[in-house]
Amino acid sequence: MNKRFILGIVAFILLVFFMQLRMPKQFSWDMTFRHDSTDPFGCKLFDSLMTVSLDKGYTVESKTFYQLAHDSAWKGKPRGVLMVCRHWDPDSVTICQMLDLVQQGNVVMIANNSLYSSRLLRDTLQLAHVSYSYTEFSPQNIRRRMENSIYHSYDTIYYVGHPEVYPRHFYPLYANLVESYFFSYEEDSIEMDCDTLAYMKEERTIWEHVDSVKRNIEELRASSANSTVEMDEEPPVDSVEIVYSDKKQIIIHNPIAISFNRGKGRLILVTAPLLFTNFSALNDTVSGLTNRLMSEFGDLPVVRTDKYAESTLDEARQSSPLRYLVSQPPLRWALYTGLVMLLLFMVFNSRRRQRVIPVVKPPSNRSLEFMKLVGTLYYERHDNADLLHTKYRSFVEEVRRKTGLDIDDDTDDEQLFELLAEKTGMEMAELRNFILRLRQIEAQEGSLRDEPMKHQINKMNKILYHL
Repeated sequence: MNKRFILGIVAFILLVFFMQLRMPKQFSWDMTFRHDSTDPFGCKLFDSLMTVSLDKGYTVESKTFYQLAHDSAWKGKPRGVLMVCRHWDPDSVTICQMLDLVQQGNVVMIANNSLYSSRLLRDTLQLAHVSYSYTEFSPQNIRRRMENSIYHSYDTIYYVGHPEVYPRHFYPLYANLVESYFFSYEEDSIEMDCDTLAYMKEERTIWEHVDSVKRNIEELRASSANSTVEMDEEPPVDSVEIVYSDKKQIIIHNPIAISFNRGKGRLILVTAPLLFTNFSALNDTVSGLTNRLMSEFGDLPVVRTDKYAESTLDEARQSSPLRYLVSQPPLRWALYTGLVMLLLFMVFNSRRRQRVIPVVKPPSNRSLEFMKLVGTLYYERHDNADLLHTKYRSFVEEVRRKTGLDIDDDTDDEQLFELLAEKTGMEMAELRNFILRLRQIEAQEGSLRDEPMKHQINKMNKILYHL
């Protein structure tokens, strides 16, 4: 029994493992930007395509800007540096290291959509405001936008960098694939000293109206001063109607990729890190825009650093409840103690518990007693005709069950006797005489002597014995 149970468990585990291999892989839409990730927002396919496409070389390293700037292999050799991550809030030291790398003659491209949260970076580079959509890209959001015609399902991105080399071109991208962009208010006095490489158009509606609120309040005050009635409070603003004139549609260019010249190098900021993922590499429209942005490196060898993407993942891992439990000594010892107690409980309860087996008497065979009782009843009644009739019914059913022949059917006796003789191996004439005599006795009414009854029963038993 134990061997069958173990074999069943092993077979079940193998079946589950085989089914898991045959099932389609479930992709994760988390934005990891990992070099070894084949998920939509990983970078394995993107890195492999860049390795083949860039003639001067493309590598992926886990180094900070400081390590790249002081790499001995970089001395006097300008290169391109690509950094792709989702959330990046650099400190002053990291920003200085990045600018030192740029001033050495390298081209650094930062693809990040959280520039809105780094005030230090915006103040250092004198950036304008950065807008964030607060809606992450996901297939569910795209499907919802397509079903609801009120929202746009696509955003149009215009590439305008280097018109002498590449003609201006627009790229329709899924909505929220570009989650943020640069913009400035009309009263903002900050002018960004940069070149726009790509931008996104935005249509805004401006209502021009006549501000009649202030004028009407002054008129009410003047009329109250000339009258003898004193006013205890100001007239409510809601009582004054604001008259609107025509609305005006304006188009604003919101940059998503800008370039700065610093020293001998260039710094490129891109607010759409999803353009540098496996998903974008498989999309023909998005890959066209990605290739245009990658062409900003020119003929320099490119190094993509995933050090800052790893720090983002580490922060996400550290925010898990289990890491907090392990970080606190009392909670950590409580967790370890609970695991040890659970292990001991499983070990001591894994043994087979021998329960008391009750003594069960086997059921006695009372078939012989039943036969004696029935025989006694027939003997006391001495009804030979009824006994022969009961035996005949049993004989007919037994022959029908074993051979499929119906002895009661007298429509074709010759075929019946022939088949029955073939089945039993007895003489056909002997069977004919017996069955015809048996039918005759069965049809008669009255008493039957002992000897004919015994003869007929023995004959039936003989036929059944030969079947």
